[in-house]
Order: sequence, then structure tokens, then C-alpha cells
Amino acid sequence: MDQQLRLGLESVTKGTQETSRQQQVKMGSAKLCRFLAVSFLFLTLWTDPTAACSCGPETAFKAYCSSDVVVKLQVLGVTENNRGFWRSRSYRIKVTRVFKGPNWLKRVRTLDISETSDLCFYKHYGPFNKDEYVFTGSRFRKELTTHLCDFHKKWDDLSYEDKRGFEGDFKGACN
Repeated sequence: MDQQLRLGLESVTKGTQETSRQQQVKMGSAKLCRFLAVSFLFLTLWTDPTAACSCGPETAFKAYCSSDVVVKLQVLGVTENNRGFWRSRSYRIKVTRVFKGPNWLKRVRTLDISETSDLCFYKHYGPFNKDEYVFTGSRFRKELTTHLCDFHKKWDDLSYEDKRGFEGDFKGACN
């Protein structure tokens, strides 16, 4: 009888130890999850998500030389496209002059910019009228692309030297 009681107490003690061990593992994983969540939140708030997109003012010459495409254009309007997670803007444009790049750019009528896939997207705040702008960027297939760090200036705000540069002086000066 003593032996049965002892065996019964041992099994109860063993079961209690296993339950205690399982609780410790659960507590450890809960603490780990809380630690990871707090760390992620801290890093998200501490770092600037736009830091990857920050860029200093670029000279017109440097912008011309470092870009695949340099055009003078008018921004005529914008259409917002919100399809669930995918957000983009389509700017209606009229290319008035191609300073650098293929001549087919004169036929481009839209500038599509995805706000979802690119944190460094360009957003034109207007006005949407006959004002001309100089845009630099790159070409992707038969499309014109531009980003936040590309050159976007109103033509009338450029200096006389920069206007002359875009119209031909920069062409032979790039390395």
C-alpha cells in the first residue's frame, strides 16, 4: 500500500513538473513575442522611413549628366488609381522638348507613378496648366519614369545658364 501511494505521489509530482515545464515554455515564448513586437515598434518609430529617399538639391548639370532622360513637359492633369493595396497616379502630360533620350518620348502622354511599390515616388502638386517643367528620369520599355530624387523644376524658375545648359551646353560636357 505504501508503495502504491508512493508511486501515485511520484506520478502526480512528475505530471506537475511536466505541466510546470510546459507553462515555462509558453511563458518564454510569450515574452519573446512581446519583446519582438516592442522592438519592431521601437525601430519603426525611431527610424525615419523616408531616410532612404532623402536627397540633397542637385544641380541642373549633374541631373542632366546622371539621367537617361531629360524632357521639358507640361502637366495637364492627374488621375488617382486606388485598387485595394495598389495605389498609383497617372499624370496626363505633353512633352514639348526632349533634351536627352529617344525621340519617341515626344509621343508619351502619361506618366504613371506607383505609390505602393516605391517609397520615393514623385508627387506633382500642381498647378495643372500650361506651365512647363524640366523632368529627369529614366525609361522603362516605352514609358517615362521619375522618382523623388530626380530633377523636377519649373522652366521659368531656372536660371538663364541652366536653360542654356539644357538646350545644348550640357550635352558635350558630361563625362
